[in-house]
Formats: sequence, structure tokens, C-alpha cells
Amino acid sequence: MRTFIAVLATFFASAGFAESASLWIGGHPATSVLAGSNYKFRPWAAGENRDRDRGSDREQLTFSISGKPNWASFSASTGELSGPTQTANVGTYSNITISVSNGKSEAWLAPFAITVKPGSKVGNPSPPAPITPTPPTPPTAPPADPQISGVPATSDTIGTSYSFRPTASDNKGYTLAFSVRNKPSWASFSISSGQLSGTPTSAGTASGIVISASDGTASAALPAFSITVTAATTPPAPPVVPPAPPPPPSSATGAPVVLYTDLASGPNS
Repeated sequence: MRTFIAVLATFFASAGFAESASLWIGGHPATSVLAGSNYKFRPWAAGENRDRDRGSDREQLTFSISGKPNWASFSASTGELSGPTQTANVGTYSNITISVSNGKSEAWLAPFAITVKPGSKVGNPSPPAPITPTPPTPPTAPPADPQISGVPATSDTIGTSYSFRPTASDNKGYTLAFSVRNKPSWASFSISSGQLSGTPTSAGTASGIVISASDGTASAALPAFSITVTAATTPPAPPVVPPAPPPPPSSATGAPVVLYTDLASGPNS
């Protein structure tokens, strides 16, 4: 029988148990815990006249601890080491030893350490690393409504008709209305087409002319422009060409006709 007990004690010691005479204690405590989690370890113990796992009350066992972490509590009746951990408890707690006694003998677990690691459990949340979302690619915006274009002539002459009509459109299909600022006094304007036309009657410059198109909610305008009216240039009169001299008279026979301007030297003298 003594040989069997010695063999059993040797087995317990190699398996993480401790034995002292007729008293045994064992267990494998967790050596790490996340901050915000509860830690709990309860060893088992047995004596020659008591087996705690079988509930025998013939022997009273008392547990004790050294090196207890400040965040944990300990039960002298069960040997349980437990407690909640917080971020402030992060670190390593070494040389923790739990022992059991029956009043006659005492047995100890091998010293162990508990490391409280940073964690994110409920009750002690650690903020997650911020996630920077990738902004979506904005859609290509349609052209602004409405649109107007065109290059008006900036000069004219008195008496010559002038006409300019811009090109305009609206993506929503709305009907456009046109307007003009600083219209020349000699010109007329169409609000339905935006056409500026007329015949200037005097020289001068009309400046800051702006033609706009509106769909009722938005508008667009051409850059301001000017029209300079000048007098028409009169071409020079053609040169006067003198008439050609008449040809000399001739006789019926083709002989030259001799004219005598001096009667005294005529043929009858």
C-alpha cells in the first residue's frame, strides 16, 4: 500500500500537482487574461481522509496564497483566485503561490504568474483603430443648365444691317427665354431666339452688351461685348478721260484734202 501511495505521489508531481505527506494539491492556472475579462482559477486538493471531488467532510482543508494580484480576491475555503481586470491592471503579476493545509500537513502549487494583456472586452473597451473610408469617386457632373455660346461681330458701318443670334440649349429640355443688357439704340432684340439685329444710322460704340438665356431656374450669359459703328467710306471719283480728237477729213478719191486758211494763197489766187 505504501508503495502504491509513493507511486501515486510521483505521478501527481509530474502532472503539475504537489504532495506533502498525506495531502495533495493540483491544477493548471491560466497565465494570461485580456484586460476587461474576468480571471478565475480554482485548484483541487485531496488528503488521506478527504477527497474534495467526492465531497467527504472528514478532513478540513484551508487554502492560502502569497503574491496575490491587487485586482483579485481569494477564497480560503476553496482556494479560488478570481477577479475582474481593467486597463489599469495591464502588466505581469509574478510569484503567485497557492497552498493547502489540513492542520497537520501543507502542500503548494508551483509558483506561477498572470499577465494582464491589453484587450477590448465589454466593460473596459479599448477604442478600435480608426478606419478612414475611401471616398467614392464623384460622378461626372452634367454641364450646367442652360448653356449659351456664340461669337458676335464687334463692328459695323452706318447703313449696313447687323445680326447676331447665339446658340443655346438646356439639358432638362426646358424652354429658354433670352434677355439683353445695354442693347444699342438702333437694334431690336428677340426674347424667344436671342437675336440682336438692326441697321445703325450713326457712328459710335455700344459697350457692355450682355445676352443671357434662362430656363426659369438657372441662367447663363455670354461674355460682355461691344459693337463699334463707323461711317461708310466713299470711294474716290474715277478720273475724267478727255475725248479722243476726231480723225482728219478725206476726199472722195482718197487724196488728202488741203485746207487753205489764207484766202490769198488759195488755189484761185
